[in-house]
Amino acid sequence: MEFGYFTLSDNNYRDNPRSPNAFVRDIVAEALHAEALGMHSAWIGEHHFSTLGVNSCPEILLTHIAAKTTHIRLAPAVTVLPLHHPIRVAEQWATLDLLSGGRVDFATGRGYDRREYAPFQANFEDNSALFAEGLEIVQRLWTADGLVSHRGKYYAFDDIWITPTHRQAVADRRYAQEQGRGGRLRRGDPLRQSRPQAARAGQGRDGPLHAGGGACLRGHA
Repeated sequence: MEFGYFTLSDNNYRDNPRSPNAFVRDIVAEALHAEALGMHSAWIGEHHFSTLGVNSCPEILLTHIAAKTTHIRLAPAVTVLPLHHPIRVAEQWATLDLLSGGRVDFATGRGYDRREYAPFQANFEDNSALFAEGLEIVQRLWTADGLVSHRGKYYAFDDIWITPTHRQAVADRRYAQEQGRGGRLRRGDPLRQSRPQAARAGQGRDGPLHAGGGACLRGHA
């Protein structure tokens, strides 16, 4: 069993004198303490315009934490994928994976609060399909051998590749080459996965994914 540090950055308590800015700084300190205690991972939530969570940028917070740590794994809890363009998500988390020495455990979901969607002009009603298409793009950009093109309902682009490359995905591609698979990763190979195929199909164990349904792509370290 492994233990980690987890926060949704919930600062909504009665008579709470702590400001959102102070709590974001506290999250960094708590994650560093988690590393000192030998914990496995730090999971930090994403929320916008919310009285629940006050941290809007887990990728930036975790990059700062990565620079001050050596072994704790780094994970969003979660990246709300339909609020972001999947190309930028793939680029940002590949960059953090490189700079952290392959310590990213990427977790993504759809969220549950339509109030977080509206200011971004994101479609809450279609968030299941939007999420599934975005997740497919992120995975393809991390694992493709060459240029990637995509023509979907929500996203369309031709002949792109991202830099930097995803450190863990590249390591797995080399492993695939060593195992005689021609350098191509089989479906399910690139990162250990938790329900990503179900997420793509919009299905969970008990039918359609709930509003917070998602996937976790974990590295091999």
